[in-house]
Amino acid sequence: MLEKTLVVIINFNNIEDTLECLESCIKSGINKKQLLLIDNHSSQIVVQNIKNVLPWLSILELPDNMGYAAGVNAGLNEALNRGYEYSFILNNDIVLNSSTLPELISVLERDTQIGICTPQNIVYGTNNVCFAGGYYDHKKGLTLHNTRPLAGPLEVDFLTGSAMLIRNNMLEKTGLFDEQYFLYFEDADFCMKVKHHGFKCVVTPKSEVQHKVSKTAALNPFIYYYCQRNRLQFFARYGRKKYIVLFIYHFFADNLRLIIKGLLKPAKNKNFKNMSYSLLGIMDFIKGKKGKNERL
Repeated sequence: MLEKTLVVIINFNNIEDTLECLESCIKSGINKKQLLLIDNHSSQIVVQNIKNVLPWLSILELPDNMGYAAGVNAGLNEALNRGYEYSFILNNDIVLNSSTLPELISVLERDTQIGICTPQNIVYGTNNVCFAGGYYDHKKGLTLHNTRPLAGPLEVDFLTGSAMLIRNNMLEKTGLFDEQYFLYFEDADFCMKVKHHGFKCVVTPKSEVQHKVSKTAALNPFIYYYCQRNRLQFFARYGRKKYIVLFIYHFFADNLRLIIKGLLKPAKNKNFKNMSYSLLGIMDFIKGKKGKNERL
């Protein structure tokens, strides 16, 4: 059953997490030939160190860092070219167990209308659920995560790209990930396309992964740029227009809080930069700019 799947791991300048992820894949029973590392233009030292430790590993080095979606698409294209039935997309900060992938495959094989299935994400080293499916709040324009443990499989609005088993023949209808987002909302966008074409997005608690949830993301100002720009882009594409007044209210309120923090406490937690990058993201949405911002 596992041989039907190409496991695609996305890496960017991270050796320790990537090696632990790969080790967990092998321990779970995945054949080394089924592992593909997509390197999103890390430093050559990082790539060479990975090659030194795992000389057998298949690595596809991208010529530039064009974002998470571009890395995923490179892996999906490789899976399609090799004739795999499924693609298992993984962040490099994910750790599998022996039942993770078999359970996901069994869910897809029981129902051909399920296009994507993800495991329940557990915070690394704990028993706390950090993702068990998500939904899109049209009033706020935000993707919200369910963190309550599930009793059984659940169909949801969107699935996180941290660990996602994809039915490859579905891609002929849906297409690949939209690289215009560069970072954030690309997984939600893909799920929307999947549902639009009549397929289901399902999370199952019988399959679990440990996820090293980032604790430093909020400290990186460039994240505010992509979150704000892509939040607007996603609502413009999928938001229910009857909620546009509420969306504008929540969006304005959220950014007003950032502006107040940025002006009153500019040094604390990089508040001024967070404000500046947020406003830049809004301006670039208005200008129609998408993809990677080379200035950041």
